Amino acid sequence: MTGVRLALLAALVTLMTLRTAAASTVVLVHPQTPTSTTAEAIVRVHGELVSAGFNVEVAPSLSLGNTLVALEQAARAPGVDAVLAILGDTSPDSIELWVVDRVTGKTTIRRLPNPGVSDRAAESLAIRALELLRASLLEIAMATDNAPQASPPPPVARLMQETLDPRTAARWSVEVGGNLLASPSGPLANIEPLLRISRRFGWYWLARLSVSGLGTQAKTDSTPVTALVDQEFAVLETGVRLRPHARIQPVFVVGAGALHVQAEGRAIWPYQGETAQRWSFLASAGAGVSFWIAHRYGFSAELQAQLAQPYPSIRFFGVEVSHVGRPNLLLALSLLAWL
Repeated sequence: MTGVRLALLAALVTLMTLRTAAASTVVLVHPQTPTSTTAEAIVRVHGELVSAGFNVEVAPSLSLGNTLVALEQAARAPGVDAVLAILGDTSPDSIELWVVDRVTGKTTIRRLPNPGVSDRAAESLAIRALELLRASLLEIAMATDNAPQASPPPPVARLMQETLDPRTAARWSVEVGGNLLASPSGPLANIEPLLRISRRFGWYWLARLSVSGLGTQAKTDSTPVTALVDQEFAVLETGVRLRPHARIQPVFVVGAGALHVQAEGRAIWPYQGETAQRWSFLASAGAGVSFWIAHRYGFSAELQAQLAQPYPSIRFFGVEVSHVGRPNLLLALSLLAWL
């Protein structure tokens, strides 16, 4: 809900002039039996206000015999800064948004066409409600324009940082770099290009596709035979990115995919080398860190362990001299950008 967060930002900037130590309180009012669209919009608005650091009081059974009087009484309650109400949602023609603020005593009413039931109806209604709240709080800012400026509460400052962060609106990222893929069992190490495409879900969770291959050939030899080994893999991963708005972000991932290994044997006459390849199931787990340089760009470093089943084995004269994927260790360095 990027639109909701942007609409809420202006309200939070206004509240910087109103509160310092305590969070601001908004009373959220809805009909006793809201429609599904209104109920979802209330949940969205409630979640955005709470995540921003507001205290939110929901009044689903507020007595509305006289709507204006009831809302003004709710606004005069101790500690309440504003009342936001979504009413009349059962009308086929329109929905009413009401905002009453305690400081100016002003009541703002906006009638919107009833959005009915659609995929974006609840999101649109939530955005419009927060826009109306923002407009009312801007009136409060004008009324208190001569008041000394104060630092915002920590939750408000945090949300301001998150909303202004250019990565907030971006859900996709691309990483391009390289990795060193090595097997502790023997002298097998490949340097390969790496491509990653990530999708963010919420602030912390991510899904990622990692593809690597077409790099150098690892070499293992035992006179009179030499083997050149190529490794390629594709892994679908899921993970968590901690401290999502900090400059340095720890990342933890697990994944599963496929490993392709091709070995080319070379021998001195009278021996003859063979070429073979194998596909294996690949499981991986790792940890890393992302360093953000500026705006949407940064770089990352990550260390992973990979297990292949069945694992490819390199044999000379029937004797295993090394194997791959039991485990493989991967060190990856990449540049990344949010799209």
